[in-house]
Amino acid sequence: MRKFFSYFAVQTVNYVILVYNIRMIAAGNVPAALITDAFYASFLFYQIHRISHDKRTWGAFFGFVAGSVAGTFIGMQVKPL
Repeated sequence: MRKFFSYFAVQTVNYVILVYNIRMIAAGNVPAALITDAFYASFLFYQIHRISHDKRTWGAFFGFVAGSVAGTFIGMQVKPL
């Protein structure tokens, strides 16, 4: 269960950043798009490193998927800069 919540949290943050980044690109807000892109790339690097050193489990898988859904929802609710 710990892996589920760990992967859920990481993926939620990742998708919040990604969705917000896409919204800033669509709005033509270049500075915000560049900043969120740097955050997304940094967080993705951490995530890839973590997954590559972890054993695959169903808890991690479901946490990863559920975090993606939650992150998209939250990212759509965040107000633009």
